[in-house]
Amino acid sequence: MVIFTEEWLIEHNERMRRMALKNVQIREADLKAHIEAYPPDECDPGPESELQERIEKWCKENGFPFFHDRSRNKNEPGFPDLVIALRDGRTLWIELKSKDGRLKKDQEKWRLQLMALGHEHHVIRSFKRFMEVVNAN
Repeated sequence: MVIFTEEWLIEHNERMRRMALKNVQIREADLKAHIEAYPPDECDPGPESELQERIEKWCKENGFPFFHDRSRNKNEPGFPDLVIALRDGRTLWIELKSKDGRLKKDQEKWRLQLMALGHEHHVIRSFKRFMEVVNAN
């Protein structure tokens, strides 16, 4: 059984880079952005639900389908808050957090697994940061 930790992810990324496997590598800049906590000035005031509503509204207005599992009692613990389909096959896995919110163990496990498989997983604390992620690449 693999235990997904930051150290494991870094080692896994290096193994994948050496093996030159496509679609599994994680760019070092992306990894660094995910590992670092965002400073408080990059956090929107208010609860996480307000940020989610704003992002969902933006997605609807711009024609980007998204998924948010509203059946919290039935879904997989730690599953990201939003999955957003963007252009050119790009999919964002988003975990929303308020200013003081921290990833729970199950959320961290999902984040590390998704990143190890080459997916974009982002911890988002502000609409500004969300737009930066959307406009990246």
